[in-house]
Amino acid sequence: MKTKTLSKIILGSSILGVLNGGYLTYLFIKLTYFTGAGASFCDFNNRFTCSNVVTSKYAQLFGLPVCTYAVVVYLIMVLLAIRTMKTKNPKNSFYAISVLAGMGMMMNVIYTYNEYAFLSAVCTLCLGCLVLITVNLAASIKGYSKS
Repeated sequence: MKTKTLSKIILGSSILGVLNGGYLTYLFIKLTYFTGAGASFCDFNNRFTCSNVVTSKYAQLFGLPVCTYAVVVYLIMVLLAIRTMKTKNPKNSFYAISVLAGMGMMMNVIYTYNEYAFLSAVCTLCLGCLVLITVNLAASIKGYSKS
């Protein structure tokens, strides 16, 4: 696979990650600060519920929702993916993406474990975020090795 194709994969999955994290941040604000705000479209039952997970104490790090950090990380990866497409030597950008994606993946694994272990619930959109960050990690490692 060419590095341009890998860059486009990272760009696409990062844009989806921004949208996903943005919705989860919106959901957190809506459910935390507005009474009678209702549930999310991804609340299927007590086991698969984004609302319960996003508003739990395990969904925050240093007072901010974890999904807000995800938005920032994905935005940085969008910029880095664009840079990989415009530069002649994208190796450093692929490396930076792989570091961010690796750290993001570790955070997602911990977050998913906490969801299930302490809340007995799973956020389907959070699992989607885990898939997107895994795609970014794999594509960036491959891009790094090809460039």
